[in-house]
Amino acid sequence: MKKALIAVCLLSLCLGFSACGKAGTTDNVSIKYGASQRFNEDEIAAAGNTVIGAFKSYKDCDLLTLTYDEEYDDNMVDGYMGAGNGAVNGVERENVIALYSDFTVGASGADSGLNPNSTCTGWVWILIRDSETGDWVLDDWGY
Repeated sequence: MKKALIAVCLLSLCLGFSACGKAGTTDNVSIKYGASQRFNEDEIAAAGNTVIGAFKSYKDCDLLTLTYDEEYDDNMVDGYMGAGNGAVNGVERENVIALYSDFTVGASGADSGLNPNSTCTGWVWILIRDSETGDWVLDDWGY
């Protein structure tokens, strides 16, 4: 009886872990950080590392590219400050950065609301910080 109970518990544990699916992978991401007049390389890399950390919660997804482009950033930050969270959260424009990425979604990605077996292109990540020396925090993401 004791062995049967242990076997049932182990089986339940294994099924529970397999239902979780694999975490988002970032091992082969191609990083493209362009030049910036607003941020230095370390600031952009820190924002990118925040995105990479957050991406690991994207079940059954593989991060392909992560990009910073100053012109794209300016347009996204303008929208964020005018009509997004930046219009209401009091963050200063110089403490907002936008990156974008492409990633694939596996078969179980639908559990996260993403289209399974697809590629998301131009996924936007908006990060904010409380000061020039503050840590980046992910504030908004999506299309």
